[in-house]
Amino acid sequence: MRAPGRPRRAIGVVSLRDGPATDAVRTIWRELDERVGLRGIFVMPFPHFSYHIAGRYERAPLEEALESLARRTGAFPVQLTCVETFSGDWPVVFLATEADRRLHDLHRARWGICSPRAEHESGLYAPGRWVPHVSLAYRDEEYDTPPSAAEVREVLAALRGRDVRRTVTIDHLTLVVDEGAVRPAVQSFALRGG
Repeated sequence: MRAPGRPRRAIGVVSLRDGPATDAVRTIWRELDERVGLRGIFVMPFPHFSYHIAGRYERAPLEEALESLARRTGAFPVQLTCVETFSGDWPVVFLATEADRRLHDLHRARWGICSPRAEHESGLYAPGRWVPHVSLAYRDEEYDTPPSAAEVREVLAALRGRDVRRTVTIDHLTLVVDEGAVRPAVQSFALRGG
């Protein structure tokens, strides 16, 4: 049973992160992999915020529209605050963000750009449903079995008491296209507006 609303070969628009916050998240990923073995996080092996996920995009018009949005949008900081869980049939443990109007405004703008150029988009990322986060642990959907309650508890126990607060700068829009290659194609657009 695949996670609801997620295409099997997803592509999407994200913000990738480099630097100390990314290093800290990758350290958590490695520790959780060794302790619990939930390897789904390594499907997209870099910490990121996802804004829109779809099975397919009209790439050329989408890239042009993302470039235009990036020219008009300035970089801004976002606070990672605590560990939380999306519960339900397909749980995900993640780093939550502080409420940030700029992040939600940028998400709405991206949704308006991506949605008309997408096929098989995931409604989980729609405005009003989207929760900005950086995923820490989930099961690879190829297993067709969600993480067990015991695995989720073990992940949360491993993270209990850890200071996960970090500031990250949202300074890029990135289109990631997984066409079945070993490494997905990536096209980034620097936020350079005022």
